[in-house]
Amino acid sequence: MWTLLLSLALAADPLPDLTPGSITADSPRGKLGDRLGWGDGADLILLYGGEQAGRVGPCGCEDHPIGGLPRTAGYRAALAKANPGVPLLLLNPGHFYSARTGDTVALAEHALYANTWMHAGLDAGGWDALNVTCRDVPGSAVEGLPEGALSTNLRLEGLPTHRLVESGGLSVAVLGVATACLDYLQPEGLTVLDPLEAVAALAPTLEADLVVVLASDLSGRVEDLARLDGVDVVLEAGEYAGRYDPFEVDGTLWLRSLRETQRLKELRLQLSEGRVSAARDRTITLDDKVPDDRALKKLLAEPLSLEARAR
Repeated sequence: MWTLLLSLALAADPLPDLTPGSITADSPRGKLGDRLGWGDGADLILLYGGEQAGRVGPCGCEDHPIGGLPRTAGYRAALAKANPGVPLLLLNPGHFYSARTGDTVALAEHALYANTWMHAGLDAGGWDALNVTCRDVPGSAVEGLPEGALSTNLRLEGLPTHRLVESGGLSVAVLGVATACLDYLQPEGLTVLDPLEAVAALAPTLEADLVVVLASDLSGRVEDLARLDGVDVVLEAGEYAGRYDPFEVDGTLWLRSLRETQRLKELRLQLSEGRVSAARDRTITLDDKVPDDRALKKLLAEPLSLEARAR
């Protein structure tokens, strides 16, 4: 199947070369082969999306549902085939678990069910790093932490402050920050540090080719976060729905993911002398032109059918 997908991708024209000093954005349409980016000289690809809030399947209108963990994994696999030898990471800025409460101050039964499947789906989907936010901590206390979980400013037993991912000869350090938590939903032992102070203390000490910070709900503080020493890329989640062009802040890239990951973001980077020299940020709509990962769809068959009936 993937050999066929690769041939379809390479039948389309490659992307224009990444021009040093440029930052561009596009939203490709059409068949899968027309959406897959390749051939532009990218040194590293970051796929990013979060805010699933416990939903493992597609959402949107009944006739054309978009998004979902199986399509995210399907696109990642096809993109990797089209870009052999190029390191590719899948990152989540946070709010992957549901934090809905019931009649009491506790997670609702539906949230507990959704988080069980989200945990399984994230682990099977091979996410490289996931930012644990205050809305994820209650679910983590029940379901445990998914593989790749981290937080730089939320200190909880067993939760790393960062992840160092080695791929294709590159080392990428991934940090994650979120806003303060509501005490009544949080487990004992949680310590919340100031997000910027936590990153400022850690980022300059890391030996990596690239330092990426995942940020959730930081509102007006993201630009200050991007100005910190040692930070190369900031990927922000904040319930964004529209299209936002990339920002550049003193040489640091600042980009925004889209809520619920109905549209997956693809950041193609060219690196030079330890810095980002060119970037292309792409928005990939996860509609029926993108194939599901069959194994993941089979694993999640029960919750996927329940979500379809809920629409």
